[in-house]
Amino acid sequence: MSVPMIFVVSLARAADRRERMIERLSNEDLPFTIVEALDGAHPDVRDRTPSDRPESDFRVTACLMSHLRALKQFVLTDASEAIICEDDVRPRTGFAHYFSLLRENIPDACLLVSLGYLVWRWDGFLWAGKDHKKENLTTIGADLWGTQMYLIRREWAIECLERFDLPVDTIVTDQIRTAELITRGSRFRGGLVAYPPLAIEDSSGSILRPEDGVSNHPSGMSRWDASLYIP
Repeated sequence: MSVPMIFVVSLARAADRRERMIERLSNEDLPFTIVEALDGAHPDVRDRTPSDRPESDFRVTACLMSHLRALKQFVLTDASEAIICEDDVRPRTGFAHYFSLLRENIPDACLLVSLGYLVWRWDGFLWAGKDHKKENLTTIGADLWGTQMYLIRREWAIECLERFDLPVDTIVTDQIRTAELITRGSRFRGGLVAYPPLAIEDSSGSILRPEDGVSNHPSGMSRWDASLYIP
């Protein structure tokens, strides 16, 4: 099965990250388009976030709004599904092959599959898919984090835009208002997790939160053989 369009969320000022991502996807002959991400200083972000919030909140809102931008571009096409990813991931070498193996095991009713993520606690992640014995898909457990890469169906993209493309204080949720709303929100709607992931972080740090670095992220990725992913 062919790989759907990959929408890459990328800040223009992060030129090195963007170029690395373009090279990675091009070398794998994967279809992609760049989605211009927003940063915390963008007027739309400032308008959607209460002015008394710390600067870190503006960056979180910017990340969510950037992913929503990608969903908007996707639903303007006639495709039934798309892949959304960030610009600091290393896709699996031979991505199209492994995606095809995964895709044939995804149930028709599945709205989202997290393809790149961070998990520290694996309780609650149970084998899933059309054939559980393939052990390449799990349910979404409580400790799923990150929106590094995910496969999303049109229906869920539209619903996410309706629910989350709002001023952040008006979003109805019991979770923090981050881009994870898109992935974690599908937990009880048939959302699944690819195992192993089809992309991992490249540990270059986040352009949106540079002061945080990636100190805890390597521990979340230590489960995977990094040599299997594009440098």
